[in-house]
Amino acid sequence: MLVPGMSATQKPSSSEATEALKVALQARAALQAKIREHEPDWTAITTRLHLDAQDEARLLADLRRVWLLPFVNVEAAVDLLVFQASRLPALMEGFRRNANLRGQRLVSLFELLLRLALQASSVFPQNTLHLARLAQQSLETGMIGDDRLEPLLDLLVQPGCGEVREGRNAFCLADANEVVVSEYERSLGIAEPVWKASNKFESYRRDLVRSEDFQTDWAAIQRRFPLDRFRDAAGIVRRSPLPERYWQPPTYPDLRTTREQFQVAFDVFCWKWFLYGMRQDEPLVDKLSVTFTPFGTQIFVPGYWSLDPVRDLDWARILKLHRARVVPKQGAKLATGREERQRQLVRLLRAEVTAKEKRLKGLARYRFLKQEAGLAEQTDDRQVRRMLQEARSTRS
Repeated sequence: MLVPGMSATQKPSSSEATEALKVALQARAALQAKIREHEPDWTAITTRLHLDAQDEARLLADLRRVWLLPFVNVEAAVDLLVFQASRLPALMEGFRRNANLRGQRLVSLFELLLRLALQASSVFPQNTLHLARLAQQSLETGMIGDDRLEPLLDLLVQPGCGEVREGRNAFCLADANEVVVSEYERSLGIAEPVWKASNKFESYRRDLVRSEDFQTDWAAIQRRFPLDRFRDAAGIVRRSPLPERYWQPPTYPDLRTTREQFQVAFDVFCWKWFLYGMRQDEPLVDKLSVTFTPFGTQIFVPGYWSLDPVRDLDWARILKLHRARVVPKQGAKLATGREERQRQLVRLLRAEVTAKEKRLKGLARYRFLKQEAGLAEQTDDRQVRRMLQEARSTRS
């Protein structure tokens, strides 16, 4: 089911896209090892829903894709997909029959959030599955007046028509699979694919292990703190995460608890030696890395790394990841062209109002619209209709 307002090219995950993702992950042994084992028999779920062939194939592709996403809550995603395929169509039909625009907009929001969740986890700044669950609850319980999601409806769904309100960010990625592969790599601490050579990292790590000062500091940390209390599920003790933009301490601890004392001391330890953590006695050295985020693509260069942009970075790989978001071409000439296009759309909207006042129809109407908007007389009428649609969308 397409999200209302999205173009036909921005379609849900197909069987081909899901298979391409699996092939991409299996091509990397480290990533393949992290794919969940014992994939369920999804046909056991889809068969009992008695869907038509097209809807069943689409649901199967989505369920198989869910299994390949590194951070998604599979159980929650499956439940939402089953709801979308089996119970949501009847609800939507009821909203249309009763002219319930609020309900139709809520359906659009639910489908948009679910589609975002199925692309990759790095697309949206909030938990899309959680928000989709809230929308589902409102739809199924009849709490259409539930105002918790009202701000999101204002931001993301057109009033009246239920179409998605697009901004400058991408609702549908140009290459979601590239982002998913990157998410797997980052979850495993793999940053090397964007490097052209690893000698700077390996040299620093080798010298660090041999450093007596480093070993003295680590022994002091071990002596003072019960480290087993602070290891994560992977057995790693981690420094505090870095905030975005200019550095500001995330908290202001008063050092009254052992945990606060440890975190402050360990952060200072990691700062001294450019680490993101320790695995037993192994220093986990910060890596030059590229990360796809909801707001942009971050390039992190560790302080010990003497950066040579040409020799150190694989810019083709970095640009492939960055452009997965759909990044328009930019430049002075393009900017000027876009500004003129906007002025033309404004003129076309004004001309449409005047044409209605004059009760112009058919060829006379299109001739008037082209003349007032500054379009060539030979411009196809279908192109004028598309421009009017674009103009209305821009205005809203």
